[in-house]
Amino acid sequence: MDLGDEEAREKLLAELMKDALTGHTARISKLDPAKLSQRELPPGNFAQLYVLYQASCLAEDLHCASRAVFYSVTKDWRKTLKFRPHSKHSVCMTCDRLKSEMRHSNHFLQHAVAADTLLGHLRDTWKDRQAYWCAREMSRNHQDMLTIIFDGFDKSKPAFPRWPQGRQPKGAVFERVNRTHVAVSAALCHGYGCLIFLCEEGGSTGGSYSWECLLHAIDMCQQEDRQRGRAPARTLWCQHDNTVKELKHALSGAMMTYLVQAGFYDECGAHMLPIGHTHEDVGAWPAFRLQAVLDFD
Repeated sequence: MDLGDEEAREKLLAELMKDALTGHTARISKLDPAKLSQRELPPGNFAQLYVLYQASCLAEDLHCASRAVFYSVTKDWRKTLKFRPHSKHSVCMTCDRLKSEMRHSNHFLQHAVAADTLLGHLRDTWKDRQAYWCAREMSRNHQDMLTIIFDGFDKSKPAFPRWPQGRQPKGAVFERVNRTHVAVSAALCHGYGCLIFLCEEGGSTGGSYSWECLLHAIDMCQQEDRQRGRAPARTLWCQHDNTVKELKHALSGAMMTYLVQAGFYDECGAHMLPIGHTHEDVGAWPAFRLQAVLDFD
């Protein structure tokens, strides 16, 4: 082997070892922000982000950069970091009431009691999510449990043709266009795959439709288990929104009772998070846009 090739090989090996031992944050700091994929921040602005940065420096006893330096650095990252818009979904009544008490409190004790109650409420919702996450991991590892989360897109949003940025062009010819609305639903079967269902305008998307989609998803999972030589799961965990329109009704209880009586499962459960905290996995996708489904061209 040539000496130059040997030196190049050792140099490449040293760089690979250095990159492998470098942390994720340090590795990103060496890259050009304009070449990184776009990431979303919680709703807010850079002024609030600077306050959060100050609090972090104070907690870690670090020197805090000035506001001017902070804003000059953010100019390179504004193409990569975007603030997520505020959610347009239903708000939790408990969270809204407690936040209102905090905003309109007349003295410190009233504000502290409302804040402590809000933290307790958020802690309880976090425990609910942990129970679902545990079931999700068991399904992904095929530990005798099938976990399916089902959610439907708002029927008023997916329509054809889709106007740019959701704004209808000005003109009489566009005002006479009768756009076809489509109902989009998704069943995410952890450890198996995701099924997306489309329903034409005028079709009922109530409980019967939701259970038809779920039965298709369950059949797909059992077929895959048979193909791979696995024993089908004996426990069904169905996660869904806290709404009567889809699965929160007596039909779900009747269907799960039949699945147990027919011997398909030993145990079936319908689980949901509190209103205002229901978005998880399927609902947590970027506004659940489903661009690949709706943009046929």
